[in-house]
Order: sequence, then C-alpha cells, then structure tokens
Amino acid sequence: MSLEQIKFAIEAGIMTTLAISMVTIIYLAINRSGAISMLRSQLQSFKNKTELEIELNKKITFLFSIVSNAVYIGLFGTVLGVMVTLSAIEQVEQKALISSLSLPLLSTAVSIIVAIIGTFIFNSVNAKIDETLKMWDIAHGNDVKTH
Repeated sequence: MSLEQIKFAIEAGIMTTLAISMVTIIYLAINRSGAISMLRSQLQSFKNKTELEIELNKKITFLFSIVSNAVYIGLFGTVLGVMVTLSAIEQVEQKALISSLSLPLLSTAVSIIVAIIGTFIFNSVNAKIDETLKMWDIAHGNDVKTH
C-alpha cells in the first residue's frame, strides 16, 4: 500500500466516522425530542419525578459521549495523517508536503463543526428535559424555584 493510499484510507475512515457521528447526533435529538413531547402529554401519569427523569434522560449519555468525542476523532485523524506525511518527507518536495498536510487538518475542522453543532443540539435537548421536569413540578403542585 502506498503512502497516498494509506493517507486516503485514514481520512476516509475519519470522515466516515464523523459523518456517522453527525447522523447519530441528529437521530438521537429527533428521537429524544419526540419522546419528550410524548412524556409531556403524560405528565399526570408520573406520580414519581424520579421515574420521569429516568425516562427523559434515556440515551442522553450516549448523545453527550458522541458530541464530546467528535473533536478527538478529528484530532486522531490529523495526527495519523501528519505521521504518514512526515514519514515521506524525504521523497516529497516542499509544495507537495504543504498540500498533503492540508488534508489531515480538514478532519480537525470537520470534527470541530460536528462538535459545535452537536453541543447546540445536546444543550437544546437538555433544556427541554429541564423544562419538562419543571412542568411536572407545576402539574403536581410543587414549588418551582426560579433563578
């Protein structure tokens, strides 16, 4: 396998992983939003707030893990890409070296975009969860403290 093929395989693997991460983030956000809406319509059926919290927080840890690790996936791709590029430093001229370093940096840029979008989505879902818990308090006559 040539160095170019190795670099391509690394970048394709990293970009595919990031694309799957983004699709999973969007899927989980849609799934959780639908579940939260359904749970809001059933607030009266929850006599125990802890049961409601358990239902609301399903899959949230998985969502957070994907979002928080997106940047590390991109950095991993960058490190591998730079290592492969530097291993061929004797065989490449300066212009080709600079050009071949730009591709690994693309994985970092894409991973940052995935992490930023994912963070907005995660925070939005978390806010809906907090709001739903406050709605449960109101529906059950509990005192809701405001900040």
